Amino acid sequence: MSNIALITFFLTFFLWWSLILLFERYMGMQPLIAKNDAFNELDDKNNTELIYRKSSKSLDKNGEFRIILKPSLYFAKAIAFFMLFMIGLYPFIDGNPSEYVRLFFKFDESVIKLPFVQIASATILSWYLFEIIALMQYYKIQWSTVIHHWLTAFAAIIVLLGVFTPAAILYGIIMVALSFPLPLLQASRLFIGFKHPVFIKKAHIVLSNYYKILLIICIGLQLLMLIHGITTGAYSNLYIATIIFCICGWCYDDLQVVKSLKHGAKRKYAQLDLQKLK
Repeated sequence: MSNIALITFFLTFFLWWSLILLFERYMGMQPLIAKNDAFNELDDKNNTELIYRKSSKSLDKNGEFRIILKPSLYFAKAIAFFMLFMIGLYPFIDGNPSEYVRLFFKFDESVIKLPFVQIASATILSWYLFEIIALMQYYKIQWSTVIHHWLTAFAAIIVLLGVFTPAAILYGIIMVALSFPLPLLQASRLFIGFKHPVFIKKAHIVLSNYYKILLIICIGLQLLMLIHGITTGAYSNLYIATIIFCICGWCYDDLQVVKSLKHGAKRKYAQLDLQKLK
């Protein structure tokens, strides 16, 4: 791991923590409690997978299940992903877009040692580790999220260690950096969902289609790179097996994101009951 990557990791980890404190203490983004109407329709509230996956670790004062949401975390996530988007644009801003050609078409392993690749990988690693820690404080994390986050963190680590993984870098560019509008929507619906439910529902539909397009492009390019690497002998059997496993894990969680966006387009935001956590 280069010095610039190590410095980036610690600085960005501190940045995420600082943003959460800033948003919650000075910008009115305290954690929110959302009552889940689905809980009221269940006969057995003590033995339900839905409650295990989505409820908080405790009950409210009335003995009802609840979900604790952190709008500050969504805004911080949007900032993190937008930073990655800007880092990905650096070769074009610097007037040297051929670095992507060297990486994805010529399989030039020296590209992963370039500062913008190292900085982007360190930023991805710090964010996903931070998000896992932050989420575990409030509710049970779904396995798809855990698998996705640890696979992405693992991919970032091996890039930082100098292992040539263009498929992982491509995923970071397309499915992470270009998806920064999604956490913005997740945060916005907590504040304006009940005021502008029609707009929020339409935004879910648009971003659902946008995310599906990103996923199709990403999978298609990864498969083309994989085939090209196999035919040219650039990849070992272990690397091929690892990448296929990572692609399957990423696809599973990304499909859950698409499913969640479709569900968000059907929610009754006008009846959403949110209370600040005290």
